[in-house]
Amino acid sequence: MRAVTTVIVGSVIAVACSSSSNTSSPTTSSTTRTRTPSTVQLQNRLVLSELPASISYRGKTCTTLVPAKPPADQAAGWFWDKPDPTTKRHTSCFQLGPDLLSQQHVKTATAEYDAEQREWSVDVTYRGTSFADAIGSKYAHQQIAIVLDGQVLSAPFVCGTPSASTCNSLPGPTVTISGGFTKTSAQSLAAELRAN
Repeated sequence: MRAVTTVIVGSVIAVACSSSSNTSSPTTSSTTRTRTPSTVQLQNRLVLSELPASISYRGKTCTTLVPAKPPADQAAGWFWDKPDPTTKRHTSCFQLGPDLLSQQHVKTATAEYDAEQREWSVDVTYRGTSFADAIGSKYAHQQIAIVLDGQVLSAPFVCGTPSASTCNSLPGPTVTISGGFTKTSAQSLAAELRAN
């Protein structure tokens, strides 16, 4: 069994990402490798509210609240969840605060297979205490949305729900994103996160 602190609870809908490529360009004295920047954007945002896609709030629905382009990193705004893989429809939208910890703090990411759960996941390790400092110590018992490419993958509570009386150990530096991944999609996401 792996010794990993997990923050993600519940299921995360599968994500398919293309992997980045390295290209080489010759110079006069040697070969220089240029790394293509990652096309994946991973964010951790505080959940301010959640609205089922079929419900109207003050005369507005998710369709009118969620902009075509996701809000900037340091802006609050509305985001869709990942569409249901069967129906291809969104089930809810989230009002989220600014990005608390961007993927620039990611040290490494690896695809892992859990034989007991029979599922693939991605373990993301953040540099030093950046995860605990930015999220774990400040947002215990609150929901943090894991946002990938402008869509909410999961919105777990840090250290359990607000009814939990204590938080015995802060999450991090390694967190696990799990549920619904194939081997290929888990490996692709891990490669994209490492590329930054």
